[in-house]
Amino acid sequence: NIKKERLAQLFTKVKAACEKLVAQGKAHPTRFEVETAAAFLWFYEEKCDIALLEVGMGGNLDATNIIKNTLLAVLVSISMDHMSFLGNTLSQIAEKKAGIIKDGCHVVTAMQKPEAMRVIREICKIHNAECTVADAFDAQVIQESCLGQTIQYCGEDYEIPLAGVYQKENAVVALNALKVLDELGFPTAAEQKKEGLRTVNWNGRF
Repeated sequence: NIKKERLAQLFTKVKAACEKLVAQGKAHPTRFEVETAAAFLWFYEEKCDIALLEVGMGGNLDATNIIKNTLLAVLVSISMDHMSFLGNTLSQIAEKKAGIIKDGCHVVTAMQKPEAMRVIREICKIHNAECTVADAFDAQVIQESCLGQTIQYCGEDYEIPLAGVYQKENAVVALNALKVLDELGFPTAAEQKKEGLRTVNWNGRF
């Protein structure tokens, strides 16, 4: 977590930039845009080797999508959500979410419904992006309860302290994403992958 004093310094810089935009007759950035700008400024000043970004909503029009040097774009299960902003069909929503795919980047996606999968593959082709489909059916649940589950995937057992079928799917997507990052020069050891899943928490989500 960033220290409060450091955060204040960043927001002071972003505030000045916002005031400059308003003085030019442009709209004041939204709260999310302000927070995103502060985060990016911090990553820049800290000279981060790699940053993990989660979009706010959608993909192509999201404030986080100003980034152009994406190494890996990750897509979990796409469903009918935020329809007033993203579209009325699964294809339209998938097109918005696949907007995070950049030229030559790598893509890891959950196994999507056919109409969403078709859109993702088309956009990957346009951007010459290599696509890996993480299929949750390749993982077996070997133990489960309301407190979590243990899955077996590619010969390894992984404990996940989160219940729900979709958490198995999310874990498989994460493991495939880490595999791609391994190949791109950002390796994690097998035990680190297991520890990451074993210690994940989702406080206050529900």
